[in-house]
Amino acid sequence: MPFKEVREFDPQSGAARYTPIEMETARSGVRMMDELLAWLDAGAPGTVLQFCEKRGLGYADLSGLVFCLTGMSGEDFRLTYQMRMADDLMRYTRMTLAEVAKRSGIGSPLNLNQSYRREYDLTPGERRRQLRQKGDVGRYRL
Repeated sequence: MPFKEVREFDPQSGAARYTPIEMETARSGVRMMDELLAWLDAGAPGTVLQFCEKRGLGYADLSGLVFCLTGMSGEDFRLTYQMRMADDLMRYTRMTLAEVAKRSGIGSPLNLNQSYRREYDLTPGERRRQLRQKGDVGRYRL
């Protein structure tokens, strides 16, 4: 989840306030995987191959590690991660499609549209309406 704060309501006054979400700094304990997760959390554009090249890692090594830990290839993991982040941003914020595409690492509104059509056979707007429930907007803050 890309958010840093969650909205809570004071039980007595009913006033809303935001409190920090505790983040784990080492998610897997495997340095290479943790670096990949941090890169994805930052919404970095690009492929897993580009991630590897910038760090001097072997693509096959990282992809093999990701497969052992998740059962998905490195690229499938990246795409799944980015789509989940995009879903969270679409559901809990009023970000534009361009902002969601950039922040999730998908890149552009066109890529976002193509990704949603491929994954869900929906436009991003249709997916947003499908996901969003009463009180979702503003539940979390970046």
